[in-house]
Amino acid sequence: MPLMYDVCAWLRDKVSEHKPIQVFYEDQAMNAWQDLFMRLEGLIERDERSPSFLQDFSNVFVSAIGRSFYKQVLPSATVHFGFSATAM
Repeated sequence: MPLMYDVCAWLRDKVSEHKPIQVFYEDQAMNAWQDLFMRLEGLIERDERSPSFLQDFSNVFVSAIGRSFYKQVLPSATVHFGFSATAM
């Protein structure tokens, strides 16, 4: 989450806060998404290692995709930044 926070902060510095930011998380369908969404919504205590871009920046949206990254998960020509942490 700190990386996406930094990306949102950078984007907010470069473009108007009226420009929406959409963050998609992708993992296998059986992933336990509850902790991610609870932390983003501020329902789990935050600390400096896990700031919430959803709480700290306006006009930011988050979604989760429960599908393998071996298949296309978003429409063509819609992703402006992608990051993979464990695609080995």
